[in-house]
Amino acid sequence: MRNVAIITDVDFWRHGSGNRVRIRSLVSYLNQYVNLTVILINQNIQYKDNFNPSNIQFVSINNYDTKVQQKLVKYILKKYQCDCCIVEYIHLTYLIESLPDSIKKFLDTHDIISRRNESFLEAGYKDNYTANISFQEELDFYKIYDYILMIKAEDYDLISKILVEPKVLLVPHASTIYKPSIRKNALNVGYVASTYLPNIDGINWFINSVWDNIKITKPTLNIYGNICSYINDYKNIKKHGFVNNVMIAYEAVDIIINPVRFGAGIKIKNIEALCAGLPLLTTTHGILGMDDAKDVALLSADSAEQFKELLELLLSDYDLRFRLSQQAYKYASSRFSSEVCYRNLLDKILSS
Repeated sequence: MRNVAIITDVDFWRHGSGNRVRIRSLVSYLNQYVNLTVILINQNIQYKDNFNPSNIQFVSINNYDTKVQQKLVKYILKKYQCDCCIVEYIHLTYLIESLPDSIKKFLDTHDIISRRNESFLEAGYKDNYTANISFQEELDFYKIYDYILMIKAEDYDLISKILVEPKVLLVPHASTIYKPSIRKNALNVGYVASTYLPNIDGINWFINSVWDNIKITKPTLNIYGNICSYINDYKNIKKHGFVNNVMIAYEAVDIIINPVRFGAGIKIKNIEALCAGLPLLTTTHGILGMDDAKDVALLSADSAEQFKELLELLLSDYDLRFRLSQQAYKYASSRFSSEVCYRNLLDKILSS
């Protein structure tokens, strides 16, 4: 059996953000097929949120000296005889630059950082969580790796046309798929989000520009997640706060919205909504990576008026909600199962 290491500084065993969900999903899948060592950079593993795998080796490096970190990574990879290592996010590249060629190096990009920075700037914001690097600088980092994992098809198409080596892999995000159940009357609209800046921008734009103009019914907007601390009190809005199990939110609502207007990568909350079989209303930016689902498995709008009209239509039309729900289930089953998303990566690992 292959010995594989995942290197990350993300506390992925916790719930509450898309990057955590992505890494946890990938770890859970690979753990079925390889001997997995997770190297945590300045993170102490705490088993909670029902994530407690008994056969994963967790090793923490609690030291901010980069040279010490590099030496310890080498030592750990040698100790556990790792054939491959997967680095979560490009900013940890410094940890693997001097590894021997015998260890195959994979980068899970999550998104193209330079493009994300550009998207933030175009929206009038600065991304304080990522390095300010150019697209060319990002490509130069990619060349250090044997394989680059792209979560979104558009990113895969772009990078695979530029780089011959390293090999570029399309590795979308997988989520648990549920049989849909739609209520006749739609009374509850839902939004689930972390405190990521595009989430804060999107939901406050929706509340200020769309929500007050909904006239045909008296729905309740149910907001889940730590983002609640960034939202003022409004009429017909319930702030539920953080929930350990996102299905608590999805089972309580009839329609999911995601009015995201900028950022990068694929929107994991949209994948989760589709996998839960819920009618989803999002934006043109929100459907990047799954454009073929538009008007089939989900709806999208960009202006406040369009968003209002489509939300009112969803609230009033059970047949539309039922059709979208059924199509969301079919779409998710064909696109977002673990085998569909991660088998390509596993095959490369096993053949390395």
